[in-house]
Amino acid sequence: MSLLSLKWSLPLFLVALACHRSSHLSQSCLSYEPEVVVLTGTLTEERRFGAPNYGENPSTDRKLIIPILQLGDDVNVCGEAKSELNADTIRGVRQIQLIFAGERPTYQRLLHEEVRVIGTLEEAVLGSDFTDVVLTVKAIKPVGTRP
Repeated sequence: MSLLSLKWSLPLFLVALACHRSSHLSQSCLSYEPEVVVLTGTLTEERRFGAPNYGENPSTDRKLIIPILQLGDDVNVCGEAKSELNADTIRGVRQIQLIFAGERPTYQRLLHEEVRVIGTLEEAVLGSDFTDVVLTVKAIKPVGTRP
């Protein structure tokens, strides 16, 4: 190998590595709503204190059961700089609170099962949001069934 080719090998390698890392990061970053996402993980529940004091006075606080999606792998959720509510990028998310709109959800039959959840992500803003990112559920099904 000539001295000239060695001189250019390292800079070219570093440029290629930077492009690969940049491409990898952009591909592995989920978006907040209105973008619809599909996530797979294990459905669990956690008990938490709710209003009015969220654990500061357990005798008067509501006792809540929160559905949680435990992800097999970390995900990153990229913020939108122009958004007032979803501006922060949150990296390394391993669990996401599920929000079921409308009637009382009937997800209990899927507890401790691997599920596929379709919905939209939002950054936690309410006192009742117990994970950094929450997912409003549009559909939830056991893995192995058609989406």
